[in-house]
Amino acid sequence: PPERRVWEDCYRYYGMWKYAQVFGTEDEVYRKIKYKLPATAMTDQQLLDHPYAHNAYIAGYWAYLELEKAAGYPESSDVRAELERLLQLRVEGFGQDLPYGWEQPLSIAANFMYLTPELAEYLRDHALPQVRDAVDECGRVAPYWFVSRYDATRGEGALQVLFDYNAIFQAKALILQEPYDELVRYLDVPAFARGDLFYIQNLVAAIEASEKQPSSDVPLTYSIKLTEGWNLISFPLIPVNGTVGDVFSAIGGACDQVCVRAQSSAGDTWECYNSLSPSQETSALTLDHTQGIWVYATEATSLAVEGSAPAIMSIPLRAGWNLVGYPGQSARPIEEALAGIEDVCELVYAYDPSRTTGQWQSYKAGNVPVLNSLKELKPGNGYWLKVKQDCVWTVLR
Repeated sequence: PPERRVWEDCYRYYGMWKYAQVFGTEDEVYRKIKYKLPATAMTDQQLLDHPYAHNAYIAGYWAYLELEKAAGYPESSDVRAELERLLQLRVEGFGQDLPYGWEQPLSIAANFMYLTPELAEYLRDHALPQVRDAVDECGRVAPYWFVSRYDATRGEGALQVLFDYNAIFQAKALILQEPYDELVRYLDVPAFARGDLFYIQNLVAAIEASEKQPSSDVPLTYSIKLTEGWNLISFPLIPVNGTVGDVFSAIGGACDQVCVRAQSSAGDTWECYNSLSPSQETSALTLDHTQGIWVYATEATSLAVEGSAPAIMSIPLRAGWNLVGYPGQSARPIEEALAGIEDVCELVYAYDPSRTTGQWQSYKAGNVPVLNSLKELKPGNGYWLKVKQDCVWTVLR
């Protein structure tokens, strides 16, 4: 992109900050770089078109302020204002569309190159659904992104794979905060005999994930995007308070109706909550991680669900159709997600209202793979699942 040297120089400030932290030289380093922080040399549109350069600017401005604080100097208000502007623009303009032209080899990695833990935390707090969609999209269009030195690219993109396997892995580890068991599935061998810093970063991220045990006292938060109209969703968490009125209170009038299918020995029935005329009975309707939930939204919004990761990942299924959730913590290929019930599962349907065509996607056991439009199961989505007989589906964490 334009003025490449400027954003690359800006990113080096992050390295200076980390160096100063290790050796306790914040004051010395800051005095050498004071007043030298380069101004953003790209227009807003250029930043949106080159998200990796955008990330580099954010890293540099963030590091400058941290060095300034550690060295005991007053905060530079102009640097703070520019950092906040860059962060807001990053979230508002975050997308998964792939660029064309000579930069197309960077399409997979572009959103997450030069990603720092600080920016990752900000994106997790402010753009988690968009990031999840982007990572999922990368998995669909480049399923071998994690293969070390994969020998396919477009044009002259010989370095594409080196950026791909680091950028997507770091997004999964730092923003999506996927667990160790999920991350190690994508940890291939180093690309070089020694000195592969991208691989070392991925290895460290996986090890750190193995050491993180979520506290049962601190609730997790999961954000689910709702499109105007009907949405088929589920909760990958056990809500802190699972009554329908409490779960959907945060989005108020944006939620019109919530419907679940209740199973009993007398037969299946629908239980529905109407926010416009809630009754005491329907307001007490309890939702959990095993259910598929139909939600009618009056406008596009996001639903934040607070809760804990389920200790039991088993869902009882009855012969015939079941409306179920997917409490896994990450997307999985459908054959892998259905392991254990593959012999009794006949059909799976998903509904995605964000698609302009083909909102219903299906998987039929025994079909030629190309005939199945549903390729994976994702947390946050609900599913219609048909089985031949009563069974228990144990979902992989």
